[in-house]
Amino acid sequence: MGGSETDSFSLLLFFISHYALSVCADAYISTMSNKQVKRENWGKWTEFFFSVLGSMVGLANIWRFPYLCYKNGGGAFLIPFFFFLFIAAVPLLFVELSYSQYSNLGPGKVWILCPLFKGIGYGMVILSSIISIFYTNDNRTYLQQSLGFNNSNSSFHRHAISASEQFWKHHVLEITSGASNMGSIRYPLLLCLAISWIFVFLCLIKGIKSSGKVVYVAATLPYLLLTILLGRAVTLPGSKDGLLYYMLPKWEKLKEFSVWKDGAVQIFYSAGVGVGGISTLASYNNFNNNCQRDAFIFPLIDGLTSWFAGLTTFCILGYMAHISNTDISNVVTQGPGVAFVVYPEALSTLPFAQLWSSLFFLMLFMVGMDSQFVHVQTLVTALTDIFPNQLRNRKMLITAITCVITFLLGIPCVTQGGVYIVQILDWYCASLSLLFLAFMEACGVCYIYGVSRLFDDITLMLGYKPLAIWKPLCKYVAPVSAFACWIITLIGHSSLKYDSGEPFPIWVSYFGGVIALLSIIPFPVAAIKELLSLPGPFLKRLKTSVKPTSEWGPALKKYQQCKNDINMLTIEET
Repeated sequence: MGGSETDSFSLLLFFISHYALSVCADAYISTMSNKQVKRENWGKWTEFFFSVLGSMVGLANIWRFPYLCYKNGGGAFLIPFFFFLFIAAVPLLFVELSYSQYSNLGPGKVWILCPLFKGIGYGMVILSSIISIFYTNDNRTYLQQSLGFNNSNSSFHRHAISASEQFWKHHVLEITSGASNMGSIRYPLLLCLAISWIFVFLCLIKGIKSSGKVVYVAATLPYLLLTILLGRAVTLPGSKDGLLYYMLPKWEKLKEFSVWKDGAVQIFYSAGVGVGGISTLASYNNFNNNCQRDAFIFPLIDGLTSWFAGLTTFCILGYMAHISNTDISNVVTQGPGVAFVVYPEALSTLPFAQLWSSLFFLMLFMVGMDSQFVHVQTLVTALTDIFPNQLRNRKMLITAITCVITFLLGIPCVTQGGVYIVQILDWYCASLSLLFLAFMEACGVCYIYGVSRLFDDITLMLGYKPLAIWKPLCKYVAPVSAFACWIITLIGHSSLKYDSGEPFPIWVSYFGGVIALLSIIPFPVAAIKELLSLPGPFLKRLKTSVKPTSEWGPALKKYQQCKNDINMLTIEET
């Protein structure tokens, strides 16, 4: 490295260190203050917009959605995906945005609207915490490759795996033979994991005030690079075949439960409904924010982004099939790691391939960080909402402890067999748990708290009544569709398998089941605890437990006198 390059690198490190120290100092001073810190609000709507966009448009769009299309027959998968987007994601997102914005409370505290269901909020926080463990372990791989560690020069030819697939399996992961063999810790990945969590901590050290600025870049960068990649991909030979595979549905696939199950799970996972992240972000909104507009915009952008990412991926898959002289359905044997196989193969054909590869994996790292900010913020917000007097002015400490604990819990994922742990957590947490929480959330808000009462709250925020179509969507379509998605998932849920088709060991199913139950068990436990804590006969306790508490009401003080009568039983007649 030359002298000028060394000086530039040293200067960069100086500025980063100076920024980190100044941020930590400011946060520490505010932490040591005895003055009670008020709950924050977004400085601008655009900060909320890009934060939600960054939360939704993540690895599920760029990595998971194209993989599911590839797995489920291309264009056929688009039908259940957009079907569930409009009948489930949009109305449920509207509900989640509304009650959190109305109260300025996150999932850990907002269920004072129906104390019997407070376990749903706790379950969301636990699920978000579990996701943050393996989500960052995807990001550390992107960071490693963006730092220029990809030096593999294996060739891609017929009857052999591609250079990118070989590099991914045998150089980056050094993957073991199975889930029963975890191997040793991969120290380059451990270092990247630590860097990822330091980055998360620095971006969240001032809460939404700092993260709201970072997402301006992090949420828009993926669109720029995806557009550039698509422009290159459509010029490659075989890209037309890839697009046809993507766009033309294989109708027979729609008869399979797994296609509908994957479509339902993907839209819930991608839209963030039932995880608590959207509720957390909305809780920092100004009281009069137009949540009706937001409920239309966010799922639509999320769905179109998934579709757009799929265009790029399948153009490249068509190109890979062309140069290997094989069918597109046989190009990649890798599972969700398709992003490490498809995109590097295309990037290697570009001029300045190493530059593009670094930018691409840096993009994936930033996309992952956007979502990770929200997962961590969900846990921190839950704690500070539940214990505002004790913790709200100690946010830096709570954020630091959260990042350290989650980093330690993520270490098993950076072993040689860590990819199997990531697959297990993703397989069980991103389906059964998520859909159960989304369904119970819909029941708790739309039936027990009541759609009519919710719409009175929304009218108070907007200054006018929301569109009439929302009421049947929220009262009937959304809960029924969430329940249907859950049932489809239960019926179609199978044991996890290796790429070869061989099932994982039997202990994986038990381990995965326990992990899934961690976010479900709080619901019955909290409900029983709530009923036991109340006086009187059972029916009286039940009626009291479904009424909003005296703390529930609009966040804006001038509207307190307009809130509904909280002593009235709120179970609506169907």
